[in-house]
Amino acid sequence: MRSVNLLVALILVFLFWALSNEVVFAQSCDSSGAKPALDQNGLLPPKHNPASVAPVNKPDTTEPKELVPSVPMTRETCAAIRLFDASVESERHYDLVNCLDGLTFGFGNWPRGELGEFFQELDQDSDAENALVARFLEVFKANPDAWSSFRKDAGLVDTVDTMTVRTGIKNLLISAKIENARGLKNRSSDGTCVGHPANGKSFYFDHAKWLVPTLEYAFRDPTVVAFQVSFWESDVLSKAKDHAKLLDLPKEGIFLMAFYESNPGQVPSLRTAIKEKKLPKTLRASGKGWKWDGTDRPSALAGISLDRWHTLLLWQAMCPAPNKNFRIRNRNLKFFSEYLGACPRTNV
Repeated sequence: MRSVNLLVALILVFLFWALSNEVVFAQSCDSSGAKPALDQNGLLPPKHNPASVAPVNKPDTTEPKELVPSVPMTRETCAAIRLFDASVESERHYDLVNCLDGLTFGFGNWPRGELGEFFQELDQDSDAENALVARFLEVFKANPDAWSSFRKDAGLVDTVDTMTVRTGIKNLLISAKIENARGLKNRSSDGTCVGHPANGKSFYFDHAKWLVPTLEYAFRDPTVVAFQVSFWESDVLSKAKDHAKLLDLPKEGIFLMAFYESNPGQVPSLRTAIKEKKLPKTLRASGKGWKWDGTDRPSALAGISLDRWHTLLLWQAMCPAPNKNFRIRNRNLKFFSEYLGACPRTNV
């Protein structure tokens, strides 16, 4: 009974969240062939996720139901991205670059520890690499201060051309070997960065003069955004599919596993099963271990399918028990609305 009461409490938390956040649920990922609107430089609009930009026939719309994918992607990828970008505070923007934990960039909110891997992979995609270099070059020709800082940091000659820029990207980004940082949350209430850590503590602060203008501009190029989507699919979604297959989850279970892959700390009791590639015997949620076979599920949920029980159990395992620091991630709340609510959306 206590566990059922907790579920009711979580539903009430969800309802409060839904009323206090501007979120549109069941947003369709069918763009019906609509193309995204680009600016005069061929760039996508700033501060959007790759799955939700204005279409060319309505370039000024902000209505979520009218937004379309910025680059070709499957419905599954589109739905997953929109779940991750559940609210304004999610900041899943393809042109994101901020100082959180020393550096967080791109719609995947990649940490600085993945900087080198990201740009190494991008370097292998000739179209994306050419687009990135061309956009960096445009920034440096228009912004002498950014070029001066980039040239100094990369140890380059004072010649603003494709070859020199490509060398600088290799020296500073492709070759980056940096560990993740924690606790560097130098952000003011409006989202800007304040303070200045010691040199070497934050890639963002060490290189902000050129890093911010180049990434905020180049990461809006459709070809670079397409690479981001591909990298994220490999980095998160493909692994989530493997986890979902292992656990024999329904189709929407892939999204919960994507949440897990993005933050494994959410469900510590699932780590062993995934590591050993076997079904868990129990999963801890609501302060107790529940049998994966569903034989001890609450009587009020005895009538639901085993698939639905597994989905609900995983969802609740990702949500902390109520306490003074109680917080359920917005993406989990949006998932509940779309797949576990009274009228779940089953298509992606």
